[in-house]
Amino acid sequence: MKRVAISTLIFLGLSGCAAMNEKECTAANWHAIGFEDGVRGATPAAFSTHRKACAAHGITADFEGYKKGHDQGIVQFCRPQNGYNQGTRGYVYQGVCPDHLESAFVTAHLEGYTLFQKHAEMHRIGKELHAARERAKTIEHEILETTAHLAAPGIPAVERANLALEIKHLTEEKIDVERSIPELEYAYEQAELDYENFKNRGAEQYSSL
Repeated sequence: MKRVAISTLIFLGLSGCAAMNEKECTAANWHAIGFEDGVRGATPAAFSTHRKACAAHGITADFEGYKKGHDQGIVQFCRPQNGYNQGTRGYVYQGVCPDHLESAFVTAHLEGYTLFQKHAEMHRIGKELHAARERAKTIEHEILETTAHLAAPGIPAVERANLALEIKHLTEEKIDVERSIPELEYAYEQAELDYENFKNRGAEQYSSL
């Protein structure tokens, strides 16, 4: 089937493996290494990293053993529940699942990634709401300070006019910011509700797989 280009949408990826040292290469169980790489969703290209690291120590990697282990591990990785979990964390799907497992994995992965997006949107609105509330407090403080300065004796006429204009602009901004707060509160409530509903649906669908 055609690979889903989901990796272009998600900014996080599975962590890479550290280069093997000489001791590790000497004692390597290549079947086990392949299995571990498969379980974590690494592409078969990970073998190249291991091979080069061990070659630097004069040790030849066992591709056949590695591949057999990787093939077994990838079956564990390609379970729909794991696909869903990977998606909720924003991880990249690198097209490693065999054809007979890929469709269910990708469907679950996209479901999880949608939840990831909904959480990100809820977080974005929450940050915007917090910033609006903080800005409203700051403006109120600035208006009080500027008003006190304006009321001080001996203020030149030009400065007085500038202070009055500043108060006018701050007041207008305060009105706009305070008007945006209820809208953001409603948007956050809706985003949170959407997230929780989608999360509960996913939990029911994939927790038992």
